[in-house]
Amino acid sequence: MSTTLLLTHLQNPNPKVDLSTLSAALAHHLTVEVPGPISLAAATVSSPFFLAYPPTNERLQALVTTFQHAAQLRHKALVKKAGVGWSLSRAIFSESVEKGLRNWAHAVIRGMQGGRGVIRLACSVGLLLGITGLQRSGFTDGRVEDEIIISLAEVMDDFSAQTGDWEKEFRPPMNETVLSLTLILASQSLPLIPKPKLKTLPMSLLANFLASTIDSAFHHGNFLKPIPRSTTSDLLSKLAATILGILIDSSKTGLQDSLNMMHTFRNTAHRIERSWKGSKLATIHSDDELSPETRDLSTGIWLLLKTLLFSIVMVADSVLGAAVYARPSQSLGKSSPQELAECILLTLSHIAFVVSELGGVTATATGNDPGFAELRKVFYLALDVLAFQEKDTSTLNYCELFVKKLVADLGVHACTLRATGAFDQAKIAYTLACIEQLVPSLGVSCLADDVWGLCVPYLVDPSHRETFESAHSVILSIFTFHAQQRCGGDLFETQHDERITESTSTSPDATQFVHRMIPYYAQCLIEVGGYFPAIRNYSSAEHC
Repeated sequence: MSTTLLLTHLQNPNPKVDLSTLSAALAHHLTVEVPGPISLAAATVSSPFFLAYPPTNERLQALVTTFQHAAQLRHKALVKKAGVGWSLSRAIFSESVEKGLRNWAHAVIRGMQGGRGVIRLACSVGLLLGITGLQRSGFTDGRVEDEIIISLAEVMDDFSAQTGDWEKEFRPPMNETVLSLTLILASQSLPLIPKPKLKTLPMSLLANFLASTIDSAFHHGNFLKPIPRSTTSDLLSKLAATILGILIDSSKTGLQDSLNMMHTFRNTAHRIERSWKGSKLATIHSDDELSPETRDLSTGIWLLLKTLLFSIVMVADSVLGAAVYARPSQSLGKSSPQELAECILLTLSHIAFVVSELGGVTATATGNDPGFAELRKVFYLALDVLAFQEKDTSTLNYCELFVKKLVADLGVHACTLRATGAFDQAKIAYTLACIEQLVPSLGVSCLADDVWGLCVPYLVDPSHRETFESAHSVILSIFTFHAQQRCGGDLFETQHDERITESTSTSPDATQFVHRMIPYYAQCLIEVGGYFPAIRNYSSAEHC
């Protein structure tokens, strides 16, 4: 395709060639001397075809691919030129491959100036991806990274609520589609840019946009509605994890921004839980119970649910890892690491039926099947953060408050609770798994009023292995901790403060409570003796 014909197609709102042909021709002509990268880049960003509103993911990704291939083609041409007709004078006076590629990239960026932000962003992302593919040659360029930051900030500013009405009159209209596509472009490029440059962006605003877009991708938890696949990108979750990690490390509002995003995830998970609980799928134990015509629908729904879980785990892993090292001054505001950990654990509780489908949070990795290791890492790290208490008697016992919320969220009084289906069993098993790890931080009243009654129905009911094992593990954890405290063991002394220790196992009330448990629990062990080897904490039982 000639240059004149290419320019004609670019200036036509409906070119007579398909998008792939136009993209290939544009990539080729961007690398040749005539008309040059400046004028052709300018023609691209002003093309009525690419400026058509609203933009589509197909056209924006075509621009990314075009400029990515153009960078690679330009590099290939420069390498070939440098290797042909070598002479001492050419080696001394001709520009290097790296310098030539840098000058070409700068010319492309100059040509894009004045274009719409989202179009410039797509072109710049393509340049960065093309250059990144040449990293083995040691080539990097800060101008391309700067252009991505500037164009992204420009689009974000268009969406900012702080923009005045007078200003908005002279800007193109904006909608959620443009924001989603912009964030997808950002997710392809920002992880490749050094973190110091990322800090120049309005990070809190970017985190809010990401949370809103991911939430919208799942229809705010109304997952039974049709969900467009174009917006459900795991790249958005990776970008959210990166942004929040930087925020916690460098911003006083980092913890609050992270907590806001996790609240968005929690609200989505809560709506999904309510929808799932009210559907017939909640009572299904295996695919054999489904009719053939509904199996494809069930498979699609489960794929979306697992995608949401992966997104939550990815973001939670990043924010918890940063929150562990957060400066104390960052916890003095509206949020704390304990609140963040609690929100993450409650979010997982709402989709416990999905967690159970992937093996649960207490699954032990063996052999070549490690299971969902990242999920277990997030689960146990969140519990560790939640259980950490400063030695201050005025500090809230987040663990007790959390356990009471979990039990209350089950919907009925713990003493009368019986799991009637896979949904209830998964939720109760998750609750018991949390309690098992938090026993050393719980007071006697919480153990007696909330924990004991929850465990009792499942101590002699091995029909559902996960709840059966979890209930026994909680009781054994109580016995083990009490025995260690009575014997002066130091296993937990470095993990919990004196206030919590005095309120649990060393007080007369704690001793009386444990003694009252023993006869009933001994009877339970006799009744389920044949199933007892299945209990995970068998060594703990022998110790008790």
